[in-house]
Amino acid sequence: MGFYTSEKINDSFTSIRCRSGELLYLLEGEKQCALIDTGFGAGHLGEYVRTLTEKPVKVFLTHGHIDHAMGAPEFDEVYLNKRDILLYQKQCSLEERMGYARGALGPAADELKPEDYTPEEPDKPFQSLEDGMTFDIAPFHLDVFEFPGHTPGSMVFLIREMRILILGDACNNATFLFDETSLPLNEYKKALNRNRERLAGKYDRVFISHHVMEADADIMDQMADVCEEILLGEADDIPFEFMGMKGYIAKECNERFERKDGQFANIIYNKEKIDQKYLSIDVGGTFTKYAVITDECRIVEKGKIPTVKEPLGDFIKSLVDIYRRYEGSVGGIGLSMPGIIDSERGFMYTGGSLDCIKNLNIVEILEKQCGIPVTVENDAKCAALAEVWKGALKDCNNAIVVVCGTAVGGAVIHDRKVLKGVHNMTGEFSYIMTDAEPEYSLDNTLGGNTGVKCLLKYVSNHTGIPVENLDGEKAFSMANCGDENAVAGIREYVRRLAIQINNYQFIVDPEKVVIGGGISVQPLFLQMLKEELKKINMVYPWELPIPDVDVCKFFNDANLIGAVYVHLMMQSS
Repeated sequence: MGFYTSEKINDSFTSIRCRSGELLYLLEGEKQCALIDTGFGAGHLGEYVRTLTEKPVKVFLTHGHIDHAMGAPEFDEVYLNKRDILLYQKQCSLEERMGYARGALGPAADELKPEDYTPEEPDKPFQSLEDGMTFDIAPFHLDVFEFPGHTPGSMVFLIREMRILILGDACNNATFLFDETSLPLNEYKKALNRNRERLAGKYDRVFISHHVMEADADIMDQMADVCEEILLGEADDIPFEFMGMKGYIAKECNERFERKDGQFANIIYNKEKIDQKYLSIDVGGTFTKYAVITDECRIVEKGKIPTVKEPLGDFIKSLVDIYRRYEGSVGGIGLSMPGIIDSERGFMYTGGSLDCIKNLNIVEILEKQCGIPVTVENDAKCAALAEVWKGALKDCNNAIVVVCGTAVGGAVIHDRKVLKGVHNMTGEFSYIMTDAEPEYSLDNTLGGNTGVKCLLKYVSNHTGIPVENLDGEKAFSMANCGDENAVAGIREYVRRLAIQINNYQFIVDPEKVVIGGGISVQPLFLQMLKEELKKINMVYPWELPIPDVDVCKFFNDANLIGAVYVHLMMQSS
């Protein structure tokens, strides 16, 4: 069977059409060629390309789907974005491709014999294809642009000198955004707008990968309009089903995907995948909390389980089990963990009270088991970054966050980023020595005398109520009802904290100090803290700035929200 035909676009640029409808593109330079895509691995593409050129061929894959990447083993030098390698591996089997052929060709698929298919090579050694690369196919330059959406690793190509843009499936007349591997609409919109800006004025013609070879030159502008209509609830929403998957066609069209209003761009989308969702896991000493959170900071679902503290294998399994509940619906995992952490490496130096996780790379372990990107950051720093993202510090560049819990953690924010320090210790306020009386002791650290347990001790000392009969809620309830002894105990606690916050003011000079932890929800606490800071300021013989103190916005959800923000920042860097 004649599986391929070709058409010259110009002397150096040729389209190759598969019998199943896919379009591949061959750019011929003086000494070598670039082939864009390889179809579903049937019909001996390598042999066909050799009838068009005798020059060496480099292959560039727009993405890892079955109908674009499966002829890759027929070529030695093949480039693919690493985010799509797993997708390629899942779809490269002979069985998968024979099923695709039956769907695409109908009875004509029977003409293909097993030997007509490219042999499976799930471990094909791909060259890394990355945003911003340029390949010299002299006298032409092939510029590479990342365009995630249709798949996480979708790429598009600009032939600079020809002013030709090859969009593949990233943006076409039936852009699929409804299967399990596609990204949510909001993520696609971000990539679309970024590439509209980067590619503006650089091309005159646009080529795509299915059925219709050439698209409208303003297709990306049209697509931006389609995205907006979907987000505003103004799309036509025509039900659509493909290979057992269901979605909605945004703009009404015929069976050849020709829009009835005469425009070209269109999207088939899943209403459940408008926002990108991430799994956030906050590991605490007693409970491990988790939540599904969107990239716009909307909490979709949350829960908690008792923390598994040992052995390591059981601890890891507990996290993987949480992920399995949401597998396929989240784009990554953000971890909030206790201890000293190198978030860039994903390495846990310590794990707070969790001895089993110290001195290991938690990110490597979980990525291997879950197969999606994982990030980790210290819990207090996550809480701080939640405030930077959408909370009390959203309009602030430089700040200090103090989180009062069992110990005292926090973060120093500079230019909206967490300062780490050489040993990742910046913000570990619990370890600050407050005095040396009667001798050096953990009791003389900030954690030792201003942890929340200390609040109960001070209230107990003033009221005579045993510590075991007190909790934070009861202590503040007594104070709010006028119990002077309870007020005195809370005041003692606040004075110790105020001294340190005053010190931070002159070490860092932030715009704002925000207080987190359960205690921060008590209005009396904030009132007292501001009063004490004013008293301290009065001892100076000249006017000095009084720390601008506020409370955190997110309270118990701060660690979860911050972990997602960390994930977003690290994945975009």
